Amino acid sequence: KGLDFRPDDVILDVGCGAGLQTLLFGRHAARIVGIDPDPNPVGRAISDHRECAPRIPAEFRATTIEAAGFPDGMFSKIFSVCVLEHIPDYRSALRECFRVLQPGGVLSFSCDSLETIQDEELKARHAKACFVRHFFTAESLKAELESLGFRNVQVYSIFRSRFARELFEKSIRTSFIHRYARSIWLSWRLRWADLFAPRNGKGLFLIARAEKPGK
Repeated sequence: KGLDFRPDDVILDVGCGAGLQTLLFGRHAARIVGIDPDPNPVGRAISDHRECAPRIPAEFRATTIEAAGFPDGMFSKIFSVCVLEHIPDYRSALRECFRVLQPGGVLSFSCDSLETIQDEELKARHAKACFVRHFFTAESLKAELESLGFRNVQVYSIFRSRFARELFEKSIRTSFIHRYARSIWLSWRLRWADLFAPRNGKGLFLIARAEKPGK
């Protein structure tokens, strides 16, 4: 939202999984690289790219960002969709994002917060089932990014509504099993509910955007 893409963008997707969002981002780029430490979803991403979207200039690698060996300033934009909370040493990953961004480049990602869920036992259950290592707050995440050298840091909450909280609590208990059609409806309903939730309230997830200072 509100982020301009350029035809010469070189983009990195950290924690690409099976590559759906990688290919969506890649439609706007000169090149996109998706990385994930799990070779199984990376294999699916390679297959789907070859069979379904071969014109998108994408490549996929089974690696972490620390082990990838990208040169300094390689990427103009870096995205990551709900991955940071799963990385044990997330500060190392963020430092590497800073290094491989071009001056003036943008880092944009989402991560778990679950600030509106007060049941600590339920949050612990979710963390164990989904391998979540960290829950972030907007304040702590902004401070982390600024300490690493990022500027123009923006962090805001999404899924702030009571509907979102109750749905997520129920979903933790039922292992997030939703039929495809219901998932589409829920996506619309969650966005609609957020329109009426407090603008500056806490939510289930955070969206962060930050820039690497230019030359």
